[in-house]
Amino acid sequence: MVTDDLLARPDFMIYRSGQVYAVHYAEACAGFGAVRLAGLLKDSVRLQKLSDRYLKVITDSIANTANHVDASVYGILPLELFRQNRKEIFRK
Repeated sequence: MVTDDLLARPDFMIYRSGQVYAVHYAEACAGFGAVRLAGLLKDSVRLQKLSDRYLKVITDSIANTANHVDASVYGILPLELFRQNRKEIFRK
């Protein structure tokens, strides 16, 4: 499954350009799709693995300048994680 390829990547794609620093929009969109698919398939194992992967953005304090659409789009991913697993940390 494509989600397994995403989960196998040890690092996040990071967007670095001038004053912009954040998780790359392609990472956010791929993660969003994987989370949504896991939810639709009721695949709790992959959903937990995706939650663990993206929890690192919060716990490792990965910067997000949020000053460009490519940085701001990241918000779709924790919102979808919250919708799927109701973990408050993703809503905040």
